Amino acid sequence: MTAFEATQNATPAQEYEKAKAECYVTWQLDGRELIRHPRHHNVTETRPRTRRIRLEWDRDAFPESYLVLVAAEAKQLTDPSSQRLWESDAYFLGRYINSAAKNHALVKSWLEICDGSHQDLCKIDRGDDFRSMRSKSYFGVVDVHQMCLTSLPTGSRYVALSYMWGIGRRYTTTLRNIISHQEPGGLEKILLRLPKVIQDAIHLVRSLGERYLWVDSLCIVQDSAKSWELNSAVMDLVYGNAHLTICAADGDSHQSGLRGLLPERIVRQHDELCAPGVRLMVSRLAETYIESSKWNTRAWTFQERLLSKRCLIFTNDRIYFQCRSAAMSEDIIAEQRTHSWSLELVHSPLKLLDELDSRGFRVYMTCVELYAKRTLGRPKDILAAFRGLTNLLGDRMGSPFLFGLPSSHFDLALLWQPTGPTRIREPLDKMNEQKVRDYGEIIFPTWSWCGWELVEDGTTNCYTGPSIKDCLENVHQFLMEHTWIKWYIRDGHGTLRPVWDGSQATKRLQKVHSQWQGYRDQRSPTKDCYYDSYGRPIPEEIYNKNNESLKRTMPEYPFCVNIADPKASHDSQLPDQRYLQFCTWSALLRLLPQDRMNQSDARPDTAPCLRRYDIADYTGDWCGTILLDSKWGDTHVKESGTEHEFIAISDAKNFTREEKKMWTFYIPQTDEHSEWDLFFVLLLETRLGISRRVGLGKVFKEAFNNSCGPGKTWKEFILE
Repeated sequence: MTAFEATQNATPAQEYEKAKAECYVTWQLDGRELIRHPRHHNVTETRPRTRRIRLEWDRDAFPESYLVLVAAEAKQLTDPSSQRLWESDAYFLGRYINSAAKNHALVKSWLEICDGSHQDLCKIDRGDDFRSMRSKSYFGVVDVHQMCLTSLPTGSRYVALSYMWGIGRRYTTTLRNIISHQEPGGLEKILLRLPKVIQDAIHLVRSLGERYLWVDSLCIVQDSAKSWELNSAVMDLVYGNAHLTICAADGDSHQSGLRGLLPERIVRQHDELCAPGVRLMVSRLAETYIESSKWNTRAWTFQERLLSKRCLIFTNDRIYFQCRSAAMSEDIIAEQRTHSWSLELVHSPLKLLDELDSRGFRVYMTCVELYAKRTLGRPKDILAAFRGLTNLLGDRMGSPFLFGLPSSHFDLALLWQPTGPTRIREPLDKMNEQKVRDYGEIIFPTWSWCGWELVEDGTTNCYTGPSIKDCLENVHQFLMEHTWIKWYIRDGHGTLRPVWDGSQATKRLQKVHSQWQGYRDQRSPTKDCYYDSYGRPIPEEIYNKNNESLKRTMPEYPFCVNIADPKASHDSQLPDQRYLQFCTWSALLRLLPQDRMNQSDARPDTAPCLRRYDIADYTGDWCGTILLDSKWGDTHVKESGTEHEFIAISDAKNFTREEKKMWTFYIPQTDEHSEWDLFFVLLLETRLGISRRVGLGKVFKEAFNNSCGPGKTWKEFILE
């Protein structure tokens, strides 16, 4: 037996790559039993149970695979709840997948084990917010016994469905049929008109002994904007409080169904007798199949899976179970009554939220990077499909979110960078009515990642690149010592509201690791130091400038500038507008194609349509660098250099190897001793007094003193 046999049919080019691939084999410990403290539930001891042979290749011709020992036939019990499994030496060994007729009992056992053994880690604690939502008139579920839509009875649990809508017409709940759907048997009449995945989910919920199912196309009135808005705003409650989420990751559309339930399914497993009593089987982690599924590319399914406490995942004609404590599958014996860990948990997104209380901003960064690369059917849903996560993150971080950025770490959250070419999130063809509807009426801000579309598959917006690595060594220190701007946002009334006012700091900070904390509460100035409303020690010059009144008005609000009382209640009926208003240092610097400057070590562009440009002062000396979309650069940057406005938004520690040219002693420091002598800068385009972000770069602070006329200037900006 070889792992080659376990790969799918390949093209000639892929076969050629396979023939050249080199395989690396390593032992890996697997199946650790976790011993937890009886009261605090923290892990006090781990005990390895078995090993796997890991197979990985030096090219992408083959997915990562494992060789596992197949359990003896007598130990491949059909009753998965048998206590003998854990006590035997078969635990975490391979087993043969039975027919679909037998997997309902297996799935039930997974749920029973999680319910009975995983305690607080997987406990669904329905708080006041959920009870409030359950009582609202817009929230309903499918009663799979009465086959109708109904409100969720008090104390009842429900199953949620995560799936792909696909393209084409589909049957949904509308204003015209909602009444008939509420009548007992109303959904039975149209059952065959429903997508196969919903039909299968209804049958599965029944077989598991559950009664209620939440599925968006039926439980949300699809042609009611109000029903859609109210429901989409509470996805954290819908999925986070579901007893189980069914994840339909098979196939390419809602008609693929749940293939793991098909009576006629045949799952091919690759095994071979290697020695008397030693049979090995090829096994792959669930994430290998999930990551290659179309379901995993959709934006909405990201938060649906991540917010769920338990997921039953259908992919590659198989069934996998994942919760916050364990992972189980049909081909590995893993039904234990005690806590455990296996390699299946390594890449599971459900483990990401383990750090939510202690390192909330790190969780946020990872979520943005994973989410931004996904696709949306309607570009206008970019924040709606992420709102459940921002609700959860905002609650745990004690921080309201502004267009996808946490206010508690706002200066750092502005330092996102695309990994590929982008364009502003607006329709290219404004004469195409359907495209215009898909983009909607909301105009997203350029200062947030949500305001841009990625134009190449596989690219994303990230916070984890080398450019800001130094800021992440101690996030709290960076925010408190290397930022200074007082940010304001226009609310729905046109009034300026502080992004952070100090009163938002909560007791939750006690759980946060010190280096991941955000801003603090406001402090009173002392004789030796000035503090702003962010709790930051600020130089006297900046402190005085920040306390000057903002004066810039807007055409819609032309007569004065009002600043809201920080304690004033927020009007949820009028959401914030996309405009930031603030003051900071501005300078005109020259932008040049990088090959115009002397380079001692030319390096390739980071992406085909993302190009690095040089920044020079008024004398032509190199003073910084910036990554820009090459289409914008080709239009706006001349070979001889072009003056553009840059604004300083925070300090930067140093240039990375990719950013830095040879050290020319622009400042009287050696490369090794220079720290925090740079600014993070935004390149702006300004029209009619309103500015837009073009890109993020780094510039020597000294360059602002050597800028083109009128030189370094403290200015007020409105940034959209």
